[in-house]
Amino acid sequence: MASDSLITAVEMPRDVGLPRTGISQVVRRDRFFLATSIFLLAIVLIGFSRTLFLRPLFQVPAMPWYVYVHGSVMAAWIVLLVVQASLVAAHRTDLHRRLGMLGAMLAVAVLGLSVFLTVEIPANFAVTGGLATTGGPTLPLPDARQIFWGNLAAMTLFPILVAIALWQRRRPEVHKRLLLLASMAMIGPAAGRIAEFPALAGAAPSAPINTWVLALVVVLIVGTPLSLVAHDLLAARRLHRATVAGVLAFFVVTIGARMAAGTAAGAALWTALQ
Repeated sequence: MASDSLITAVEMPRDVGLPRTGISQVVRRDRFFLATSIFLLAIVLIGFSRTLFLRPLFQVPAMPWYVYVHGSVMAAWIVLLVVQASLVAAHRTDLHRRLGMLGAMLAVAVLGLSVFLTVEIPANFAVTGGLATTGGPTLPLPDARQIFWGNLAAMTLFPILVAIALWQRRRPEVHKRLLLLASMAMIGPAAGRIAEFPALAGAAPSAPINTWVLALVVVLIVGTPLSLVAHDLLAARRLHRATVAGVLAFFVVTIGARMAAGTAAGAALWTALQ
């Protein structure tokens, strides 16, 4: 496991999902994965800025200690994603492979903490009445249920995509796509925090979050996996099979979970956890 890689963007003969290209095209592909990783990091840093990274500068409600741990571990995962993509772009795959064990451990921590926090959402909603964690606008019950089920979808996708990516670590074009998609699946909470920013919400705590802000967050979450589709079409004029499978799974699981939120079974699970 110590030799596992987290993201590998070097062409290998075993990977036949994309046609052979020149070195310049490989470099451009490496830059896409690096730039996208940095973009995901920006979402996490901005989203958690008020409640975690820049907390002393804002007046926000107190949070349990484990929420700090969750935010820090999630940020560490994305930082490692950027570091690994940077190492590949710099042709330091030796260091890249040595960080594989750290990536595997972080993945386990991200999943465990996410499960713990997600099952607490219904109970926390009952206590706070939907008050945002930043002290901003309240969240209506239907939206809270959507977030809850969206988190369940992410926690389904993340371990499956990471596990397959590590299993396929010797097929870099598969490996890096699945790990990037796994990371995209987990940025929902950070993107949701952005919707709570007063400058965007523009409302008192007693008012609901603006619909257009929620729509913007949805576009942000949906747009990240679609950027991988666009990348494949522009770089190789065809979709890599890992992109097809990963993006399809992303939307099937996410849409399915969102639909489950409005069902009787979805409401029953919510009530049982309160």
